[in-house]
Amino acid sequence: MSDLRPTNPVYMIWAGAYYVLRSRVFWVLVALVLIFWFWRDREENIDVAAQEQFYEQAIEAEIDALIAESKAQSQLMPATSESKDNESQEASFFFTPMLCEAIATRSYRKLGRMPTNWNDIVSTGVTKKIPPPRKGHKYVYNPKTGTIEEVPESENAN
Repeated sequence: MSDLRPTNPVYMIWAGAYYVLRSRVFWVLVALVLIFWFWRDREENIDVAAQEQFYEQAIEAEIDALIAESKAQSQLMPATSESKDNESQEASFFFTPMLCEAIATRSYRKLGRMPTNWNDIVSTGVTKKIPPPRKGHKYVYNPKTGTIEEVPESENAN
């Protein structure tokens, strides 16, 4: 007696797939995989928030360290006051390239764009730790070079 089942491999694959798709066990497994997939995505979003907080703390610590280093360098540099007879010659605060980059990065993260002037940097709150400029001077941010300089207030450079 001949076997009534066809031996064509393509037919056997389609028949097997049909049998699997009709199985309740298959759909339970699909549901579990989807639940796992969405749950995993939710946990990754929580980790992103923790990473953002860690990154902010790291930037703050770097800025604090760079400001302390810049203050030390400023005290080592000779005072650059225009008037030699001024009783209290103040040394200008020295912005290292790394400090300028850290401040610009912090401002970018707060503003969502690169800062275009000193007021943008002030609005992020980073400048609370930076000593004020000498009397008659102001800080100016140059967006092309990414540097911060102390200039006399009479100059109209933004």
